[in-house]
Amino acid sequence: AAMVPAQVWEVVGGTDAGGIIVRKGVDVKSDAESDRLSTGALIEGVDLQGDRLRYKLLAGSGPATGWVTVRLKTKELVVRTDKRPPQPKAAPQAGGAAPKAAAAPR
Repeated sequence: AAMVPAQVWEVVGGTDAGGIIVRKGVDVKSDAESDRLSTGALIEGVDLQGDRLRYKLLAGSGPATGWVTVRLKTKELVVRTDKRPPQPKAAPQAGGAAPKAAAAPR
């Protein structure tokens, strides 16, 4: 079975605060993680409930997993993106084979 491409989101909020708040549960009153999820981080959406998204961190800094708010009133905090994190060890993305000279020595 082919892997279904993950839904990747990019953190666009928190530019003035060093990132966005991550909570341990879907409830906005649940405990916050000590670290924020960095602006510009790429995350994989695991579960979306209303405006709350459970994620796994793909690239960037912050908690490896947790719940974030997708939008606050009219402000988008995380948005769906076609970006993918760099995958140095993975096979090249669909769209043609990478030249063999580009392969890093093991």
